[in-house]
Amino acid sequence: KSSDIADKVVLGSLTDKYAAIKKYRPDLIALGYDQKHFVNELESEFKKIKLKTKIIRLKPFKPKKYKSSILKK
Repeated sequence: KSSDIADKVVLGSLTDKYAAIKKYRPDLIALGYDQKHFVNELESEFKKIKLKTKIIRLKPFKPKKYKSSILKK
């Protein structure tokens, strides 16, 4: 958030995975390079709620050091 590369950063809901998308109607969603949960359904959900949101994939940043599965150990 403090990097000024995004207009707004929000956390998703644990009960409704599309709640933030419906509320904020973003122009762009940036996903991590290894984020795969419910991603395939995003484009069809965009069509349902009449959004033209673009999805981009972020490149890994030092994945051998900062990957969450490594950090959890």
